[in-house]
Amino acid sequence: TRDGQIVVLHDPDTLRTTGVRGKVWAMTYAQISKLDAGRLFGRQFAGEPIPLLSEVAEYARDTGLRLNIELKPTGHETDFEQGVIDIVREYGIAERCVITSQVYRVLERVKAEYERCETEFPMPYCPHISCGWDNNPRFFAFRPGITKNNPPQEVQKAFDAAKDFSDRYNAVPLVTVNSWNEW
Repeated sequence: TRDGQIVVLHDPDTLRTTGVRGKVWAMTYAQISKLDAGRLFGRQFAGEPIPLLSEVAEYARDTGLRLNIELKPTGHETDFEQGVIDIVREYGIAERCVITSQVYRVLERVKAEYERCETEFPMPYCPHISCGWDNNPRFFAFRPGITKNNPPQEVQKAFDAAKDFSDRYNAVPLVTVNSWNEW
């Protein structure tokens, strides 16, 4: 958010979830917290707010829920990866969560932070690869940013780095893969 809060929301814009157009990075959390993120999905969900990551982490800690925290940077945040890791650490959920991203530079920063902190707390990190370089016309208007600057060579570099990291650090090597055109 504009005031540095980390929220849990799939999109960088609030329109699809709340019916109200707004860029998360341009809004304060006070503004975002007033939006109804449930009513568009049914009356039984009306009044659900967009949660802070810290609220989800607290819920995970209290219930034993396991999390896959996918980092989706917009380019407007600062210390994003560190902020997520700090929340994971604060709520003591490192052993029950993984951090993923479709953005290779984010994976590199998380990896560097993981290597720095691995003796401080056990945080299983499973790399995630998105094959967004395939220019699928079905999604061009919906997700125009996914197909930019991700040629096959970059995806291969991400696969190689993810496999290397998983082989070195994870007891059960795991790399998740997502393809926007279901191939």
